[in-house]
Amino acid sequence: MSEQQIRFYFDENMPEAAATQLASQGIDVMTTQKAERCGTGDLEQLRFATMLGRVICSQDKDFQVLARTHPTHCGIAFIRYKSSELGALVNALRDLHRNHTAESMENLLVYL
Repeated sequence: MSEQQIRFYFDENMPEAAATQLASQGIDVMTTQKAERCGTGDLEQLRFATMLGRVICSQDKDFQVLARTHPTHCGIAFIRYKSSELGALVNALRDLHRNHTAESMENLLVYL
């Protein structure tokens, strides 16, 4: 059985341009906007991403708390990049995608 590649779910505070760049490199990215879930609470977003088997990516500090209080998820990537650092953000997410599998990200909180 082969290991599954990471699939990302961007919450609404993640830049669409990063999703577009990653998708152009063959990385599976779903955004809150495309899923029509804008305005949905953080816990519900985490549950939705988990249901879809996706690593949620967010700049929202609430996800650090959710990682401790709701330890069963498909992974959380907490993003510390500023919007002016789009290239660095895309590179960090591409590296995460390259160096981890869906299985290795389960219940893991990573800081980028």
